[in-house]
Amino acid sequence: MSQRPVDASVRIVPMMCALLLADITSTLEVSMLYSALPTIVRETGSISGAGWLITAYLLVQAGAAAIGGRLGDIFGRRKVLIGALILCAFGSATSAFASNLNWIIVGRAIQGASGAILPLCYGLVRENAPSDRSPFWVSVMSGAYALGGAFGFISGAAFSQYGHWQQVFYVTLILPMLAIAGVLLFVPKTVGRSVAGEIDLLGGVLFVPAVTGILLAVSLGPTWGWTSPATSGTLAASVLCLIGWAVYESRHRTPLIDVRLLGNRQIALSNGIYFCAGLGAVQIVLVLMMLMQQPSAAGVGLGLSAVTAALWKLPGNLCSGAGGPLAGVITKRLSGRVAAIFGAAVQVVAWLLVIVDHRSMASVIAAMMLSSFSSGVLLGAVPNLILEVAPPHRSSEATGISSVTRAIATAIGTQLMTSVLASSSVVLDGHRYPSEGSYLLAFWLITGVSSVAILLAIALPRRGMPRNVTTAVRAAQQRS
Repeated sequence: MSQRPVDASVRIVPMMCALLLADITSTLEVSMLYSALPTIVRETGSISGAGWLITAYLLVQAGAAAIGGRLGDIFGRRKVLIGALILCAFGSATSAFASNLNWIIVGRAIQGASGAILPLCYGLVRENAPSDRSPFWVSVMSGAYALGGAFGFISGAAFSQYGHWQQVFYVTLILPMLAIAGVLLFVPKTVGRSVAGEIDLLGGVLFVPAVTGILLAVSLGPTWGWTSPATSGTLAASVLCLIGWAVYESRHRTPLIDVRLLGNRQIALSNGIYFCAGLGAVQIVLVLMMLMQQPSAAGVGLGLSAVTAALWKLPGNLCSGAGGPLAGVITKRLSGRVAAIFGAAVQVVAWLLVIVDHRSMASVIAAMMLSSFSSGVLLGAVPNLILEVAPPHRSSEATGISSVTRAIATAIGTQLMTSVLASSSVVLDGHRYPSEGSYLLAFWLITGVSSVAILLAIALPRRGMPRNVTTAVRAAQQRS
């Protein structure tokens, strides 16, 4: 199925500015509280409560990424994007004006609707941009996602150190409102694709608790205990629910989320690369930021404050922002496969560098910049690889599934790295810090996962090979 003709009257640059603002809203809500967590723990006296500010958001975000993307494919991506931005603003208002931590957590959960924003934006770019420029703009979206993350880290650290951490929600209240205005003014109205028969509501209902349960078990495993009935029971029930959902959707005539898309080799391998990125490369925030803020007297660490560490991370975010558009250029001139191989290879080099020298500021910053640049390239290459072969009427859905894949991998990777760093520790002034050996083990694990990403990228179809979707996907298109 070919892409529909692009309306020549669409003003691409203003449209992209509006979508980029929505994109930045999404990534800002992801990153803004990470650098403020130590302050939140001190003020609230609740480690688990502070953790729920992150967990509640991630749980809703994962479900919104796939469900919201598919609803946009059906009802119109512009309309659903505006709805997601309204929920983001409402959630921010709830958290900004809440008088206790529980209501702030509720607001964070509502903000999780932002998970649908990036897949919807990818679909809108594919729908409206000229086909020869679409890979570039998709990669620019990915680059902006990284730059928004930089602003989130710095603003979170600044508000927590010089004001109050809860004030960061004023920023996330204003941004979606501006994005809504931009979308209404510059993004063309989109018409959804009619679905034969009833909309597959059960497919959405089954998917959300399945993914949520997996993320919940992984995120709270250390608190509940990995062998506790709560953890094992939640994980087992969620996996069974996910299997049941997959079987149900694979047999449905008009599935809400078509799992048969994963039968395409390029889509499956691209999701595998995203999984490796979430498991390894994305953990730079946890591992290297912790290393930078750890006192050097503990045997390893650079002893930086939260704000200083966030500022030193800024060059990395700028590199990540540059990596996205570069992936678009490589994809257009060579192929998405080459961009993915290049991005994964740079990731391996970055972590080998920090393995060799993790005691000097210059080496750690250089590794962070290389790793962030690599992540930007991968974030730009993978969506293009998926959009290259996904049916146009399922563009947002296909990229939404990849976002869920990365979210699950990130949650697993976070708990894995946390466990590794806690496996060996030293005590300084009554505080426990990861030892050099535990840091090295984490570095090697991320290097290994990044090496697997290289192999998956090499296994992608070469440009010039047949790129038709699989028989299953083509049959699904004909039935839609």
